[in-house]
Formats: sequence, structure tokens, C-alpha cells
Amino acid sequence: MDAAEFDFFQFANKLVFCNNPFSATLALRVLDNYQFSVRKTAHQGILIYLSPIPPAVKERLDTFHLIARGSFLSHFGGFQKYYIYQINS
Repeated sequence: MDAAEFDFFQFANKLVFCNNPFSATLALRVLDNYQFSVRKTAHQGILIYLSPIPPAVKERLDTFHLIARGSFLSHFGGFQKYYIYQINS
């Protein structure tokens, strides 16, 4: 199954966690599918995305409501940024 075709409709309120998961093209398709599911069902949608984020994906994420952002000390060393978005129906 292609990740962009994942059936988000099978879940009510949704929390999706992304840690540099896909190419920008595929990530944008997943975001489209996720947003469509949230809008169609009127459920809650929360998206947590860790950096790095491709520029095209960040531009799309910035159209959603940013709940929080920050950084944390990664177990790989150094700090990693995170962003938490609410996907509105």
C-alpha cells in the first residue's frame, strides 16, 4: 500500500507523528489525504512533525494551525526541532 492511500477514515480523532518520513512529494500526498479525512468526518486531527522538513512540506504545514513548537535534546546528540499542528475540519 502506498502511504498516501492510508485509510485515515477508520479512526475517529487522529494523531499522526512524522519524523522525516517520506519524500516531499509523498509527504504532501499524505497530508492531503489526512486533511481530507479530518474535514470529511469532522474529527480532530493533530500532526506532530520533527525536523528536518522539506521546504515544500513546511510551506504546506504552515497553512495549518500551529499549536506548539520547540526543540529537544536528541539521543543522537544535538537538538531537534518539533512542530505540532491542529488540522481543522
